[in-house]
Order: sequence, then C-alpha cells, then structure tokens
Amino acid sequence: MVSVSYAGTPAQNIAPSDINDIGLVDIGRTEATLDGSGIVVFDGRAADRRRLGLTTGEPEMLVSLYSGRRFSSDNLLDCDTYQEEVRRASGKTLHLSCRLLSERN
Repeated sequence: MVSVSYAGTPAQNIAPSDINDIGLVDIGRTEATLDGSGIVVFDGRAADRRRLGLTTGEPEMLVSLYSGRRFSSDNLLDCDTYQEEVRRASGKTLHLSCRLLSERN
C-alpha cells in the first residue's frame, strides 16, 4: 500500500477538533495498492483546499508504504517514508523501498 497524507500547521485560534493527534490539521489522504514494485502518481486531488484556511505556512505531504495485510493481520514490511512541503515535492519522482521485517539485522 502507498499512502499520501496532506497536513498543515494549525493557524491561531482554530478549534481543537480541527487538530489531529500529532498537532496538525488534516487536509486529505489517499491510497493506492501495488502488487509489487511499480509507479503510483498522486495529483493532489485528495487535498481539501478549503481546509488550507485552517493552516499557516506551507502544507506538507507524507508518503508511507506498508503491507496490504492480505495474508497476515500484521504489517510485514519495513519501508522508507518521505515528508516534504507539497510545493517542494511537486513533480518529483520518489524512489522508496521496502524489505521484509524478518530481513532486518
């Protein structure tokens, strides 16, 4: 699974209910499934631009990889992540990789 989450720093005086458990304002999230290595393109449509008014500064995106849990209820992968301001990440090709948790030294 490839997941992209968009979030931003809370603006002053916004409702606590608009702030997530790590202190950011959620702007959107989307996922894609790969059956192995491959390419996924995210175009930012999952970002709810109306929520940008609740943030200050540049919004960020977090790209995470994890196992789809089709054969086990546990995550089986140790994967790279990527976090960057959306403006700086736009148009980049990322090369993220995973390995089995059982292969960690």
